[in-house]
Amino acid sequence: MEIKQDDIQSIAVIGFDEITGPVLKWKKDFISSNVQVEQFLTSFYIMFNNGSNFMPKAIQYDNFSVITIFKEMDLTCFFLKNKDLLDAANLEQLEQQYIPKLKKQVREKTIKEEMVGLLENEEMTVKEIKKHFKFNANTVRKYLRALEEEGKLKRIGTEGRAIIWGAS
Repeated sequence: MEIKQDDIQSIAVIGFDEITGPVLKWKKDFISSNVQVEQFLTSFYIMFNNGSNFMPKAIQYDNFSVITIFKEMDLTCFFLKNKDLLDAANLEQLEQQYIPKLKKQVREKTIKEEMVGLLENEEMTVKEIKKHFKFNANTVRKYLRALEEEGKLKRIGTEGRAIIWGAS
């Protein structure tokens, strides 16, 4: 069975960011619906991303159904009015027709580069560095030790029990 535009409530592309997790990359509503994709990003991403050799999957709700395609790290969700269309054969064609070519979001700097850049200008403790990243103290310490081994950062001194870090 084929899906027509009249059957679609909305289409959304959910991507994955290494730091923040699932993010809404693109969305188009064809009719006003009560589906708030922004509230269910993580849930949809986990429900439909179940491992290797992913095939389009579907979930049927009371008022709508969802069919997905998973490519690379992006999950394309088709929110449909008609529940009888769960075996649609033309998902790939619809994806090419409606979804614009999304540029891959390449992180400009890695986390290590950001830490080195931050500590080039001033010296900080782990507690101060933690304010600039969404990591716990242990994760920040692991990055700092790795950068110290690479010779990019060094321990400058101490402030009470806290170690002060700076650029080499």
